[in-house]
Order: sequence, then C-alpha cells, then structure tokens
Amino acid sequence: MNKFTPFLLMLLVAAASLAVLPERAMAQAKAQTGVCWINAKTGAPVRKENLVPNGATQDPTDPDRASATVRTEPEGPLTGPSFPHTATTNYVRGADGSWSNAATGEQVPNENLVPSGATRDPADPDRASATVRTEPEGPLTGPSFPHTATTNYVRVPCPPPTQTTTPPTKVALGPGPTGVGFTPTIQLRGFAGATFVNGNTPCATGFDGAVLFPLGNRVLVGPTGGFEWICSSLVQTIGGGPPPSTFINTSVGFKNGNFGGRIACPLGGWQLGIHGGATVAGSTITQNVGSCDVTAGCTILGTTTTHDTVVGPFVGGYISHSIFSHVGVFVEYDYHRLKDNNVFDVSDRAVVGGIVLSFGRRK
Repeated sequence: MNKFTPFLLMLLVAAASLAVLPERAMAQAKAQTGVCWINAKTGAPVRKENLVPNGATQDPTDPDRASATVRTEPEGPLTGPSFPHTATTNYVRGADGSWSNAATGEQVPNENLVPSGATRDPADPDRASATVRTEPEGPLTGPSFPHTATTNYVRVPCPPPTQTTTPPTKVALGPGPTGVGFTPTIQLRGFAGATFVNGNTPCATGFDGAVLFPLGNRVLVGPTGGFEWICSSLVQTIGGGPPPSTFINTSVGFKNGNFGGRIACPLGGWQLGIHGGATVAGSTITQNVGSCDVTAGCTILGTTTTHDTVVGPFVGGYISHSIFSHVGVFVEYDYHRLKDNNVFDVSDRAVVGGIVLSFGRRK
C-alpha cells in the first residue's frame, strides 16, 4: 500500500455516495409527497380516475370496474389440449378512488396503480407504456396497416397541493344559523276565532301576509296586509223592555282590510311579534224596528240594511311556534276601533289562532 491508497479509497467512497444520493432523494420525495404518473413526452399528469391496477383493463361500460387475466400453472406437468390455464381477477373502485379486489375486498396499493391501458416496465416500476392503434384519415390499405403508437408514462413525486384562499363567510344579519344577508322572510297566515263587541262574541276569520327583513341580529320588520271578516253583532238598542213597547236594534258586520307593519323577534323555534296600522272596514248595518205586546211577544215590523266604509286604527300581538320546516301555529290578540258618527262606535277585541307558512329565511 503506497501513500496514495487512503486518498483513492476516500474518492471511491465519495463517488459511491454521490451515485446513491439522487435515488435516496427521489425515494424520500416520493415518500413525503406521494407519486403521480405523467406523460413522458408532454409532461401532462394522468388523472386519478384514469389509474387502474397494473395489468388490468377498465370496463368500457363501467369505469369503476376493471379485470385482469393471468396464466395459472398447476402443480403437475402442462400436458393436454386445455393448457395454458388462465384466471380472471376483478377489481372495483370505491368512492375515494381506491381499487380493491372484488372477491376478497383486499385494497390494491397505490404503487400498484398504472395509467389505464398501460403496462408497467418490469425492469423499472416507475415507467409504463401503452400501445394504441392509430387510424389515418385515408383508406386503410397496404401491408403496413394497422398503425400503432406507443405512449410512455413516468412516475414522479406529486406536486404539493395548491393553496386556495377560503372565501370570507357572509355575516348572518338575521336570526337562526342559516340567516345570510338581507334575504326576507315571507309569512302567509290563515286564522279563525272570536271577537268581543258590546258583550257579544261574533265569529272572526281571515288571512294576512307579511314580508319581513332583518334589522340587526334578532329583529325582523316589514309591511303586512290582510283581510278579516267579523260576523254581525248587535251594537245598539233603542227602546225595548216589557210590553207594550217599541224597539230599534242595530247590528253591524265588518269586512276589514288591515294594512300596516309588523315587528317580529325569533327565539329558536318561537317567534314573538306585534303589528299595527289602519283598518279600512266595509260595514253592513242592519236595523230592525218592532214592538212587543202581551199576546204576540216582540215582533219585527221592518228591516233596513245600509252600507258604510269607515277607517280606524288597529294593533295586535302574537306568538307562533314552528312545527315543521316551513309550517307553524300561532295565537293572536287584536284591537280595532271602528266608528261611524251616525250609527256605531265599537272597539272590538279579537282572539284568533291559525296556521302560518314561512318561506325564505329559516327561523
């Protein structure tokens, strides 16, 4: 051994290390980022849905199924006309893109997936190729047809995922977890109940609607309008008493158009609200004139009916509760002041209940 031997040994070790480093670096990069197949000529990546188990052919009618045919060797000698033996392995692809053996359920490792139609190079598992038939535009004549072309693929480390900016979440300005922006709530209601007029309780039915917009986080405001029918009720009596006497009875029924605004406060599945405005009422006034005597009792001698339109204020409050996604029930108390200078001056108080349909913003 001369004096240059240690120096030569160091050079050989360094050269061997340099030769191994690229392979180690490639293997480490693949372990950290995964592997992807690309077209060796164009560099275009092969999409994940175009990868199949090595040696398998994708079903043209169902891209989530593939099969591979392999030769099987029995233990005895290969003799007879039925050899060689072959067997078919079927694969299915799951919702996450992974492939598994259809018979055993065993998952195919990602490193055993190759581009559809390609076969992996047995000498280099990071390379694969696919041979396809090409058709020229002219007629297929001559001894050289059909034409074929080979596409080569290379497996490389996958690029890191692209970072995307998450769009800002819209701030909910109204009630409920799904309230976004200024989406209005549309309420349609039908109701029935009773009113209290001069000690009587005539019936009341009707419907109304409202379009409510968010004002802050827990308040909805908007216009409302509806129709209400109040059955005829006795509002005035002149005379009467024991026989002999005369009397004049005045009864009034109303068909109200209620127009105004509503303020609501949703509280989970409940909603509290108040509303108010003006009532435009078409009144039907019926006057009965009669007399009472000892033998015949009281007899109506004549009836007159007149109509009038009056305007008065109304105000009310309600509480509702959701029973389905867009359906709820409610109870309500309303106050109307209706006055005709010549015939009546009534303050009716209505207690009604009904069904409410809500669309738009979830409450």
